[in-house]
Amino acid sequence: MGCLFWRKFYFKSNSFILKKIGGEIMALEMELSPVTEEAFKKYFRELLLEQVNEIRQDEIKSRPYLNKKDMAAWLGVSKNTLDKFIKAGLKVSDINGSQLIGKQTALEFLKDHETYML
Repeated sequence: MGCLFWRKFYFKSNSFILKKIGGEIMALEMELSPVTEEAFKKYFRELLLEQVNEIRQDEIKSRPYLNKKDMAAWLGVSKNTLDKFIKAGLKVSDINGSQLIGKQTALEFLKDHETYML
C-alpha cells in the first residue's frame, strides 16, 4: 500500500472531512452515524499506524548503524538474544554511553558464526 499524505483529517459533529495534499485539494464531507464514525476512526487510525510503521522500517533500513533495540528488530531477535551476541563478541560502538551496532558488523558476526547443524 502506498503512503498517503493528508493535510486534514478530522471528525466534527458527526461529519467526516478529508483534504488531500498534492495536486488538487479534495474535500469530502458527509454525515455519519456514531457507529460509522467510530468505524472510520478505527480504520484511519490503523491505516495511519501502518503507514508510520512502514516509514519507520524504511528509515531503519537506510541507517548503517542502529541502537540495540532497532538492531534486535532488524535481525529479528529479542534484545536478550542480541545481548548474548554481544557477549559472544559482536562489536558495539560506544560513544559517551550511546551504543550503536553497524549492520555490516552484525552481518559479518553472523557469517563468522555460521555452522552446519546436524
